[in-house]
Amino acid sequence: MKVLVPENSLIWTPNGFCFPGDIEYGTEIFVLNSEKKLAPHPITEELGEPEKYLTETIFSPSHTSTFVLNYKTRLDDELIGLNSLKINDPMPLIDTNFVKDYELFHDKVAEDLSQKSQISSVAAKYLALGALNENRRTVIFEKPTEEEAVELGRDIKSKLEKEFDGTTSYLKTMSNYGRNYFRKGQSKNAYHEAGHMISFSSDKFYNIRKFFNLKADQIPKLIYTNGFYLFFTFLQNLLQAGHANHLNYFTRGPIGKKYLIFDIPWQSKLRKLIQNTAIFWDKYTLSIYQSKEQRALDEVKLEDKNIRKSLQTILEIKKHKSNCYEIDIPSGSEIIIDNMIIKPFEISDTEKDELASSEGDVMDFDFAQLRKKIISEGGNATPFRTIDEIKRMKKPFRIRVLGKFDRKGTPRPTSTRFGATYAVTGFLVDDTGETKIRLWGEIANTIEDDNILELTDAYSKNGIMNNSQGGKEKIHGNISDPIVP
Repeated sequence: MKVLVPENSLIWTPNGFCFPGDIEYGTEIFVLNSEKKLAPHPITEELGEPEKYLTETIFSPSHTSTFVLNYKTRLDDELIGLNSLKINDPMPLIDTNFVKDYELFHDKVAEDLSQKSQISSVAAKYLALGALNENRRTVIFEKPTEEEAVELGRDIKSKLEKEFDGTTSYLKTMSNYGRNYFRKGQSKNAYHEAGHMISFSSDKFYNIRKFFNLKADQIPKLIYTNGFYLFFTFLQNLLQAGHANHLNYFTRGPIGKKYLIFDIPWQSKLRKLIQNTAIFWDKYTLSIYQSKEQRALDEVKLEDKNIRKSLQTILEIKKHKSNCYEIDIPSGSEIIIDNMIIKPFEISDTEKDELASSEGDVMDFDFAQLRKKIISEGGNATPFRTIDEIKRMKKPFRIRVLGKFDRKGTPRPTSTRFGATYAVTGFLVDDTGETKIRLWGEIANTIEDDNILELTDAYSKNGIMNNSQGGKEKIHGNISDPIVP
């Protein structure tokens, strides 16, 4: 029986996790057989190229799942249609008994998988913690004190050097703290804030680390398909300290109660890997805001809690097109996708055509064309940035951006160094994503949902876009207006 699986949907395997694009001839995936037991199933033919079909992603506070609507899932041991799920329904996460079975299986094969893996758990740890120095082709690790750096250097020398035939050296340099303050024009005394750095030189280790570009959702499968516990090691070190070298992130909250916010696209492989792994541990979850007025689906808060000890109900549902692979599984069996038990059915060619032609939550407004039109009219040579580009900027200021304003809050009077004014929060949405936005000045009262907003000299702070003082903003009408030829 051939079933459709979206390309960003995570599948259980005897070797850990995989995505459909990772599957090759001979790859084994877990299915639930007719006796409702986990059973490995070998893929006996190469997968064809994926095709776009209408899919649905459901979001609970700490989990997302993507699937084809024509299938069914198990909820409280009952089969229900996936297309019948709605907001406020319980999230149909997999039964804990299957989670325990999967963990027991991996406990038994852990040593064998470790021996077959291309890298060790030590390498996984340092791949999560290290940053690339492309000029010197080394991987570097920074510590706040000399003692911690020296201790780290000893650990790398005794463990990583043997595995990768590299060399370890200690470097003393100006820390990020010192660099940042000196750039702001502060006293040169900031230079005394020295960084203590360990540099590891190994072509093999450097080349593996180069394959990790988590900001662009590039994560090599060797880290999650070579043993469940290998990936656990990588993930724990990534979330505890390595995020500074891998992810877009910022802090929010009052002084003394700051918390981390990661900007990880909701359709990304990395998001699925982290949130699905939370089912198996009680250490971390990634959670979105429950309030729709505050919620940005790409923003996730790092929380120290067990996902199963918090209520997981459906907060949001998005229908959208996804590349889907056809995978052959035994007739009558069920497949585990994004930690949901999915009961697929053979889909006819007519049904496939309907899924292929159906439209999801597609932004049908042509922002690219409007950007070109505005530039062609002249008067401002500053290029536009898309929201996706802004999120990747190291210095997100002096930005020119265009997008739809959405989810307007209540304008409130406030005071700034320029005097009394108004401020309002909302979201700016374009064809590449969305970001939170705070508008200052009279526009806080005049802007409305669905207005097309252009900002010049804007800046982003803590993941929130802000307009600059001086009225450098322009409304180009409403999203429904025929303003683009």
